[in-house]
Amino acid sequence: MSYSTKKKRSLGVMLLAILIIITLVVSSTYLYETNTETCKNVLVSGGAGNVDIVFLADNYQNIFDFKSDVNHYVDRNGIYNGLLSVEPFKSNWYRLNFYLVEELNDLDCLTGKDYLLCNQNKAKSAASSCPHDFIVVLSQQNPFDSSANLRSSAYIGVATINTADNRLVLTHEFGHLFGGLADEYLTGDENVDAPNCDVVTCPKWYGLFDGIGCFKECTSADMYRSTRNSIMRDYTKTNEFGPLNENILTRRFL
Repeated sequence: MSYSTKKKRSLGVMLLAILIIITLVVSSTYLYETNTETCKNVLVSGGAGNVDIVFLADNYQNIFDFKSDVNHYVDRNGIYNGLLSVEPFKSNWYRLNFYLVEELNDLDCLTGKDYLLCNQNKAKSAASSCPHDFIVVLSQQNPFDSSANLRSSAYIGVATINTADNRLVLTHEFGHLFGGLADEYLTGDENVDAPNCDVVTCPKWYGLFDGIGCFKECTSADMYRSTRNSIMRDYTKTNEFGPLNENILTRRFL
């Protein structure tokens, strides 16, 4: 076989391989197309191995404001302090699928002592038209009255977000849901078994990463955290999780 024939055959094999790859990519795109009457794609990057997040509307007066807020909370371009503006979600955006339910719901989002918490059964029923591992309820609140001070919450796979709060609150609450991270401020709760809280000297992570230490207060006064500040401590002052928490969250994708 001549050199030119071998070269042509190699080129043909390469072109065939490229065609197969393109076909698979296009096929997978259509395979996971989920737009229906109520379930709408926001950013769908992959299939069964991806983490599915669905947004629900609560207390909205119109669907257009809700859809606009969803895009800002997802924040594919990283300009609104949304989820995909923060590492490790920014680098792993293609492992996440985002959907919204295009309905104005009554989810019985009740005000606790100082927080918002929605009816779990109603939220899960409303989310059933979309694929979902986690549910995010955006509860539209007035930033100019007392509702602006209500804390968002994360409970059994459902995050209830006060839209009057800093947009990074979703990233904080998703740290609870997705990573099992505990609050790194004092909550008055007893010692917690969380990957980002440890006893004195911090044997869980001591010496494992650069840029971390052992700082008192992690949910309780007797537990310690790895950085002076992080999204899990005060998201109004930083947009970073810190090296330990980023590692914990990244490993959840594996």
